[in-house]
Amino acid sequence: MLVPVLHGVGAGGIGAILSADSIVAAADKDGIVYSGLPASSTMTIYSSEIDDTNNWTIEANASASVTGSLSGSTYTITGLSSTNGYVDLTATKGTATITKRISVSKTYDGAGEPVTFTYIASTSDSIAKNAIDAVTAGAYAIVKLQATEIVGNDLATPYNGYITIQDSAGNYVNQLL
Repeated sequence: MLVPVLHGVGAGGIGAILSADSIVAAADKDGIVYSGLPASSTMTIYSSEIDDTNNWTIEANASASVTGSLSGSTYTITGLSSTNGYVDLTATKGTATITKRISVSKTYDGAGEPVTFTYIASTSDSIAKNAIDAVTAGAYAIVKLQATEIVGNDLATPYNGYITIQDSAGNYVNQLL
């Protein structure tokens, strides 16, 4: 299980996390989603390490392929018309803004059979982000990932392949495990 840790949100600092950074829906070979939707993600905003979500205005901007709705700080995705999409949640308080992206994708199977799901777990003790979720000059983080895959009701097996990592600015990196 990945545990979000806001590192460096001290006195006066702000930061935000999503309960789900990415959502994957299972679809048949024709792209019809049969599992995984609706799905929700909740944005939580911290100020000086205290949940300050109720004092922010949150708006959602979804890509054209995503349908859903925002209630409070929770966005519920009810549909995905293409293979990939996203929802940007933007929180505003005064002149401060924080934007977090929920990536949404379909995984396809061949004929309505159980689809392969890949679960990724951190092998490090925690994943740290700085207060504004941006890399500052000279700062970087190393995160070790271990992945397993489960097909239908089979046992989990080590996943040896590529994973895609997306940062908060929408940049993608493909990494071989």
